[in-house]
Amino acid sequence: VQSYVLHCLFNRNNTHLTLSAVYRDVANPYNLPGQEPLKQMCMSTGQVGFKKATRGEVEATYRMTVQFFAKMVERGLTDKPVEIILRNHNRNRTMFLDVLTGREGARVRKCVTRVTDGTRLRHGGVRPPARRRL
Repeated sequence: VQSYVLHCLFNRNNTHLTLSAVYRDVANPYNLPGQEPLKQMCMSTGQVGFKKATRGEVEATYRMTVQFFAKMVERGLTDKPVEIILRNHNRNRTMFLDVLTGREGARVRKCVTRVTDGTRLRHGGVRPPARRRL
């Protein structure tokens, strides 16, 4: 294992965190096919105990992120560099960054080498359906 990548997806109704291990070989330095990253850990707000509409709340993201970081430290996954990729913008993303910069994320923050934005940009596409009128 050369490094870890933490993918963070912040939807309106849920938050998903996935930690993947990246393997790199000297003979295959650009991670070409055949060297897929292996999933080490994943968690969503439903696994912390929040159900239905409460999965999208800020409190759910806070508690899940704290538990995720605690599991990372417990399993010893803070020994290599970690790159964080954030997708989508909402208040849960802000809460994740608050936990990362707070005292709960101190052990993980030391390993972070890069934080990038992986939000997909919308450009053009097909014409949307007509607005519903009542």
